Amino acid sequence: MHPEKTSFARNCILKWGIKNQRSFTWRLSNSRYEIFISEFLLHRTQVIQVSHIYDWFIQRYPDFESIAGTTKLNLREDLKTIGLNWRIDALYDCALRISHDYRGILPLDKNALLSLPGVGEYIASTVVCFCTGSIEPVLDTNIVRFIGRFYGLKITDSSRRNKRFKELILQFLNTKNPRQLIYFLIDFAFAVCTPSKPICTSCPIETVCNFGSGGGIRK
Repeated sequence: MHPEKTSFARNCILKWGIKNQRSFTWRLSNSRYEIFISEFLLHRTQVIQVSHIYDWFIQRYPDFESIAGTTKLNLREDLKTIGLNWRIDALYDCALRISHDYRGILPLDKNALLSLPGVGEYIASTVVCFCTGSIEPVLDTNIVRFIGRFYGLKITDSSRRNKRFKELILQFLNTKNPRQLIYFLIDFAFAVCTPSKPICTSCPIETVCNFGSGGGIRK
């Protein structure tokens, strides 16, 4: 894929996003705590479920110390609508670690984040990117689908860990505000580049997309 096509697609997504972005409270926050909580809760959970409880949760638990001061059972009860008790337990363990080892302040070193319970490559990359503005290989299911289709790569269960996918998302996110572009990509994949029956005929990047122009792997 030529750099010019990447640049063209990036600019199209930025223009599309300004008009079509979805509005969620956590997207407006610059608090490292609130950003971390949103990404942790969104892990393997539909965004609509998180949107129903996010504001309430932040009011009830305004910092890591407040989470560490409750119990796992209480936290499970408060987050029962999003399920995945192992993830809730990991959040509690994270709060304990951050409260004890980092005086309640979330570290922004990627290796330190990866050492926390329940924090994998995606959450660590997203938190670092959103909090510092650095370009990180943020690859969730939606972005993997977009990158795979746009560049004509086969999408597999291991694509998030694939070196080529990481290289391409870093290239695509080469902008002054990668956090904004990531949100736009997620929304674009939700509304246009959908898992099944993507709306290629009204896609602004169809002419430069391997999938849309018929030159990619249709999956």
